[in-house]
Amino acid sequence: MLFSLKSNPIPKIMKKLVYLFSFAAVLTACTGNDNDGPSATEDFLIKKIVFNDGETSNTSKISYNGHKITGTTDSDGTHTVVTYTGDLITKWEYFYGNAIFERETFEYNAQGELTAYTDIEFEDGFGERFEYAHNSDGTISFDRFYGDANAQETFEYSGRIYANKLEQYSTDPDMPTSTTNYVFDSKNNPFMNITGYGKIAFAAGESLNYMNNVVEERFDGVVYTTSTFTYNSNDFPVTETENEEGETYTTKYFY
Repeated sequence: MLFSLKSNPIPKIMKKLVYLFSFAAVLTACTGNDNDGPSATEDFLIKKIVFNDGETSNTSKISYNGHKITGTTDSDGTHTVVTYTGDLITKWEYFYGNAIFERETFEYNAQGELTAYTDIEFEDGFGERFEYAHNSDGTISFDRFYGDANAQETFEYSGRIYANKLEQYSTDPDMPTSTTNYVFDSKNNPFMNITGYGKIAFAAGESLNYMNNVVEERFDGVVYTTSTFTYNSNDFPVTETENEEGETYTTKYFY
């Protein structure tokens, strides 16, 4: 599922987006104002996210081993567990209590580049898989397949990921190509200092820019999402107000 701020304040890898976007375990204790954070930009780690859709609120507390995320614990009763191989995130699992309901896995080549991302939703018996090719011009091409929890072999569409846009190429003659364009601020992304995050931030279809924050998304030329941020003195977001086709969502970030 990757990141979904709508289903979980953290990008389920982080989306569905983005949902870049759920992590688990016990929050490392911190003192003072959560948003003051450490003095050095490279030491900032997101510790808590509070997401509100106008009707319900969900809080995610994030835990680490150094700069490696170990998981998250959510106020809705779910939690996640993150597995690393060396400095690469290889598995991200989602639980209700002891019952797993989703698993994301990440595969890499010898250069540490993401070559495949698989997302299995056990409750629905659904699975999707993205396979990536890293191009000489810095873009990433992909093919998307779907199926069940055991195999994902049915081709659906291909695409290409750029620093500021995503192109999808469908076999549907009525909509052969669609483009999502992203506009970014010049500030720091809350997740930028998590070990391995930059390797997977684009998984399931996102921009390659994981260092800054999206302030506008356009789908085939039409604006459908805008975000307004406030920042702390180290240029990390502390609040976000997102408008998506008339719906408003707010997010608070704590470091």
